[in-house]
Amino acid sequence: MKNYDVIVVGGGLAGSATTYHLSLLGYKVALVEQGNIASGASGRNGGQVLQCEGKDKNPDVLLGRLRYTKGNIKLLKEYEKDLDMDFQFRQVGSLDLVTSEEELEEVKEIYEVQKKIKDDEVVLLDDAEFHKEFPHFADFICGARFRWSDGNIFSLNLVNGLVDGSKKLGADIFTWHKVDKVVIESGKVKGGEAKGLRFAS
Repeated sequence: MKNYDVIVVGGGLAGSATTYHLSLLGYKVALVEQGNIASGASGRNGGQVLQCEGKDKNPDVLLGRLRYTKGNIKLLKEYEKDLDMDFQFRQVGSLDLVTSEEELEEVKEIYEVQKKIKDDEVVLLDDAEFHKEFPHFADFICGARFRWSDGNIFSLNLVNGLVDGSKKLGADIFTWHKVDKVVIESGKVKGGEAKGLRFAS
């Protein structure tokens, strides 16, 4: 029987980040994963790092999401320094393409709201400006929003970097251990079992 302050179930991005940050705070943590680390969506996605895309026009919604995504960018830059793993964070920008005049008018409205909340990283490109900057795109593209600070990561490496960092901080990582039982007493999780291992918290 091993005792931990926290038992994290799942070795994807959420689980590995939770394990890493709790370990940074000095907690004794075990991460339990039924397969291999990042064997699900966290190791297979496109790794896009995007901020405030979509069609929302509510300034409160846009501002709330912008604060969240800017915090995410800041965290990724901290990971670049602190983790011994190149997860290939590249800020190469992103394009929100427009394919009709009607859609362009809608994007202009969103852009004006973004300016009001001081989201100064977004550039609105009309038809001529877009094709001057990106001449290889099809003629039916008639404009775009461009954000220079967006980019992508190799998410598999990020997850593995967080797991390796957690190990260095004292966390125990158990792969190929499916959680078979969770012990709950008085409404609180007290432990569990996973492929012959028993945990207590």
